[in-house]
Amino acid sequence: MDVFVVDDVNRLPLGRPWLTVLLDDYTRCVLGFCLSFEPPSRATVARCLRHAFLPKTDLREKYPDLKHDWAAHGVVAELCLDGGTEFHSEELEQICLELDIEQHFSPRKTPWFKGKVERFQGTLNRGVTVTTPGKTFGGILERDDYDPKKHAVLTMSVLMHLITRWIVDV
Repeated sequence: MDVFVVDDVNRLPLGRPWLTVLLDDYTRCVLGFCLSFEPPSRATVARCLRHAFLPKTDLREKYPDLKHDWAAHGVVAELCLDGGTEFHSEELEQICLELDIEQHFSPRKTPWFKGKVERFQGTLNRGVTVTTPGKTFGGILERDDYDPKKHAVLTMSVLMHLITRWIVDV
């Protein structure tokens, strides 16, 4: 994510969290995500899949300001993955085998095969963090002398709420 996050209790900067997301290729509906400080790994992929597969029935209780429900859930028929090491594991292969999910890997050095998810993550980043203090920028020239760590105010729990609200209501 393009924002520095601070600790919920003592407000110390924690860093930039990673977002793993599962999109439906046809509808571009977000099926699930995992927000974590852990770099992409088998564990973050598994948490993302779990979030996608399970019903999200408690969201209105957790976030009362949501206007809509997040009805998307269920086991997918196939996964289209890139060459990231987090997608090449025995654990993911076993999950897919047990749940009868086909795995398809995009060829190496073909970024156009993952354009939808890349575009989504860019749009989400702009939608959620564009005016947030602690926002990082596309490059050092764009950032100038702005220090995102110094200006960070967003907590992980608030970022999770913002992402959920953006996915469900926007």
